[in-house]
Amino acid sequence: MADSLYLEITNGVTSVMIADGEGGETEFKLHYGMYAPAVASLRRSDLDGSGPYSDVVETRSLNITGASVTEVLNNLATLNYLLDQAERWSRGLNVTPVIIKYSPKGATVSSLANPLQAVLLGRAPDAPALQLPQDFEVVGENRYIVGVRVTLVRQGEWKHTNQGATSAAVDSGEKVTVTMPDGGLSVPGPTDVVVNDILTYAKGTTRRAYLVLSEAADNITILDAEGANNGAAYTSVADAGSYARNANVLRYTPTVTTEVESDSIGIAAMEGIIGWYANVRNNSALASFALRLRVRMRHYADAYTAPTTIATALNTPTWVPIGWTYIRSPWSVFFNVRASVVNGSLDIDSLVAVNFSAAHSMVLGTTLDNGAGVGTAQSWLNVEQRRLSARSPIVYLSIGSNPIQLPDSSPVFFTAAENLTALLLATGGDASANTWRQVVSSAVITNTFTLSRYAAYLAPI
Repeated sequence: MADSLYLEITNGVTSVMIADGEGGETEFKLHYGMYAPAVASLRRSDLDGSGPYSDVVETRSLNITGASVTEVLNNLATLNYLLDQAERWSRGLNVTPVIIKYSPKGATVSSLANPLQAVLLGRAPDAPALQLPQDFEVVGENRYIVGVRVTLVRQGEWKHTNQGATSAAVDSGEKVTVTMPDGGLSVPGPTDVVVNDILTYAKGTTRRAYLVLSEAADNITILDAEGANNGAAYTSVADAGSYARNANVLRYTPTVTTEVESDSIGIAAMEGIIGWYANVRNNSALASFALRLRVRMRHYADAYTAPTTIATALNTPTWVPIGWTYIRSPWSVFFNVRASVVNGSLDIDSLVAVNFSAAHSMVLGTTLDNGAGVGTAQSWLNVEQRRLSARSPIVYLSIGSNPIQLPDSSPVFFTAAENLTALLLATGGDASANTWRQVVSSAVITNTFTLSRYAAYLAPI
């Protein structure tokens, strides 16, 4: 238990110590000795800022002292400097972030050694960062300023300790559970991901991958497409030589240029907004294929995705997002394909459904461009939230000691569950691009997933 309040504002070099955690004297005392932190709430919109919780505005009054008038005024300038730097950082300027560190008196989790932390974002809108008292001029006589009003904005969630865990090794294209050592959180915390031993490709190679994460294994379903064969236009074709997930793939061979539907595949119970991803290969140099899904539901009208074009350029296995549906009580799913001309065939190996209505599900689409001129290389895919160090998350590859930033969207990912499920959708091998899963030295790659997250809190603890 903390015996005394600890409260500090710092950029790592310059600090304002308001309360030192040991009851000692400081030159920035809280007016009346109290600090009342605001408690954040959920954002009203996912598009309104970064992270699930709103930023908060806090106002506090400080009594600033010093050994001389010059020191008092320098202390005031130091406080203003840090608040100004926080404002500049939040606007995207190249300065280090300003952190507020806090542990309340009587704390049972945080402490002077391991305080709660949040990034300061500058002043409140349409308000000065500092409001000096009306009797400011007496500083020249008394060597103190009583009641300096400080109004600032900080991130809503407090970050505490960071904990992580690594999954068991799993074949490329299979999902795996990662059990976090913190046993689950009551407030979602920012979560980083490292996918070990993935295959990356030469600069300029167009090859996409999708990192799928969720708080429950049931939110991610993997289906073998071959089960939808009808023995006519749709057939099950052996393709173990290209490392198909279940040895066979579903092949559509067109005889007409109108839409043709496959047989069905059963699907487990899912409810909500479902994102669909298919691993496909166009075997024609002439025909493109318009692919859409029909989802049959119990007691509800069928749901369809919009058609997705599988172009002739996708002539090696490639994961493709094929749309969204809202479903309730699903029963089965059908493939519907229309060929632009009667030529060649379309192969489908796997179909993945991700429930985005479930809490904390994320799909990150990225390239696997290693930045090298030629060849392939094994690497690590990193997703870092950087909530205490940068304005947005980052996605990058690590090849040896060389980080290669990827030009992708900022994947804000917060989790709370004890068990998290991860899946990497990627294709291609070191000897051939024509593999349904990642392959090195004629063997399917095995991946591990390392997840780490800050314990997060909204109220002081």
